[in-house]
Amino acid sequence: MRLAQIIGRNKVECTNEGKDKYKRQLSYCYVNGENINRRMVREGYAFAYSEYDRTFVLDELIARIIKDGLWNSEFENPSDWRKKQKQNRSK
Repeated sequence: MRLAQIIGRNKVECTNEGKDKYKRQLSYCYVNGENINRRMVREGYAFAYSEYDRTFVLDELIARIIKDGLWNSEFENPSDWRKKQKQNRSK
């Protein structure tokens, strides 16, 4: 929902940063020159996956401090949840 609000009817332009080890496309996306990856992280609607890219770590810290978006509630970090699922499958 928030991403749709940010984009509105504007044109989205994305870079091509290559692929990760799982062959997923890596990109930074912009609307009217604004990096929407950064905005989503700073507003607490996305995570800064610092093990891959440290670009948005400060933005996530700001969202955490002001308890914006997801940081305004309790939740299990998706990367922690995936690690547990992987461990459970290997048992």
